[in-house]
Amino acid sequence: MTTWTLLGSYSGETSWGSVETKTFSANATAGPYSFFKLVGKRVNHSTAAFMAIGEILLIGVYQEVQVPPSDIGSALSWSKDGSVTYGGFHTFTKDYASGACPGTYRVRTNTSWYDMTGASGALGGNEWPPSGAFDNQPGAGSTRTAWAIGNSLSCGLNKDCNAELILETPCSIEATTWWVQAEDAHATASTPSAITLSGSADEGATWTELGSFSGETGFTQAEVRNYTANGGSAGAFNWFKFFIKRTGQSTPTHATMSGVGLYGNPALQILPPSDIGAGASWTKDPSFLYSGVYTLYKDHAGPVCPGRFRAMTNQGHWNDAGWFSFASNEFPVSGAFDRLASTASPGWNSATNLAGTSNANDATVELILKLPCSLVLESFTVQSRTDGFTHQAPSKASVYGSTDGASWTFVSSYVNETSWTAGEKKRFSADNQVGPFNYFKFGLQRISQAADELMHVGDIELYAWNVTDLCGSHNCDANAACENAGSSFSCECNYGFFGNGVSCNASVLIPPADIGGGSLWVDDSSETYNSLPTQYRQYAGSVCPGTYRAKANTDWIFRGASNEWGPAGAFDRQTASHGDQTGYSTNGNVVNSGTGDANDANVELILELPCRIILNA
Repeated sequence: MTTWTLLGSYSGETSWGSVETKTFSANATAGPYSFFKLVGKRVNHSTAAFMAIGEILLIGVYQEVQVPPSDIGSALSWSKDGSVTYGGFHTFTKDYASGACPGTYRVRTNTSWYDMTGASGALGGNEWPPSGAFDNQPGAGSTRTAWAIGNSLSCGLNKDCNAELILETPCSIEATTWWVQAEDAHATASTPSAITLSGSADEGATWTELGSFSGETGFTQAEVRNYTANGGSAGAFNWFKFFIKRTGQSTPTHATMSGVGLYGNPALQILPPSDIGAGASWTKDPSFLYSGVYTLYKDHAGPVCPGRFRAMTNQGHWNDAGWFSFASNEFPVSGAFDRLASTASPGWNSATNLAGTSNANDATVELILKLPCSLVLESFTVQSRTDGFTHQAPSKASVYGSTDGASWTFVSSYVNETSWTAGEKKRFSADNQVGPFNYFKFGLQRISQAADELMHVGDIELYAWNVTDLCGSHNCDANAACENAGSSFSCECNYGFFGNGVSCNASVLIPPADIGGGSLWVDDSSETYNSLPTQYRQYAGSVCPGTYRAKANTDWIFRGASNEWGPAGAFDRQTASHGDQTGYSTNGNVVNSGTGDANDANVELILELPCRIILNA
């Protein structure tokens, strides 16, 4: 305890209520540590007095985890999987739903095992399966919670085993320690005396050695021995191979052991990717609204979380140039998620003043990022402006996760973060026991000064575990889009197709795209609707050929003139602009058509087809 690293500080906190708890951020990029020192400097009184503290709580991340988890379940609870084989042998899986590395664990081996049974059904009465090596339960005899090499195979001190036990984990791990446990019976001499541990990040195509031992004999019953792994320097992996070379038995016989496992740090991914692109390079999308505000998206093809990222907000932003372009000094919501400091990208800025710390009410700003992958949030960072105005940084915020963008789960919050330096990035922990999610909502509630003013966010980063693209093995139709949804995925038919997403059929778009602009349709006073002439168009194409007729019950502007905006313009498959007759417009204001009117208007547009269709959308 001779060397200390500053992790955080506060001052000026002179207003405390009875049993009030205040939360202060720490430098989460430092550490980990096992000793923490709090230095009390002043009391909340102008003169010297007793210093008293009710409670101190450290909010952090316990980084090192056991893999598989200690309560993964005995080999009897693992499932045989004959659809995935290795070395000609079926594999074993176990789903685990909690902890820092939830998901599916899979065990592979390249050799037969003692009293091996088939690829389905229950374990045999004296079976020693490879899953028994990873269930964290001592085993022997007929417990079926240990592993032994196949009946016809043998190895020893002077005869190689060449047996592989491979564990696939649902998250990437930087291995720090690994261990071996002897059988819980008399045959401890058959415990491996030489093993090499390797890791793979490409499903076993290439392997990196993480550690090894040899000459380890003399195990006692159920004894555990630990060994150091160099995963911290070698990298993170999600396949771990225990290559068993020899045992401690002088006479070749079955290799046996209760199990193997490792400890390590789940690897974190930072999202969005660092090369996602500046906020002004994202696409404004008025077809996808959130709370009536257009959203912005960016497609990214990198190796981690590839697909479409979408930024959303419930409020407008500073200097919005509209959905069709960007102003030179615009501050869109995409700027909060572009991984760039505000010197390189403006970040996000509110369009109006928001609540300061003295305001009686919180602001209700929402910044939302929808990702093309699912993840468990470990922590997140918020960055202030680099060009001053640090008082505009949010001093209070709450964070939520969702799988559908409608139902939200609380994952984190912070308060009283009123002290920011230019470009400062503060990191806050999250509840990693919930999720995974593919939507994250940042509810920004107050700026960092007493008076109301504009709010600004330079950048937000997500530090994530278990980044999973569940669409990597989807069953969506070829004409459908797959979308991650927490621990599952959904399929939605593309525009022009209909169905449940797994099966999509081509839609017929009516009228056809080449029906012709409104000016080509014929006014017909011989057939009227509500005493107004109708407009028709003959079509000879392959889809729904015949006469199309458009009708309206309300008079239209410039009716009968060359620049009229009749009902045909609403059905000609062309966008409308002034003077081109490709839209419909009433001839003056429509009674009761405003959103503030007590009653609805009753403007009718009718299209008569030469065929019958079932309407999908």
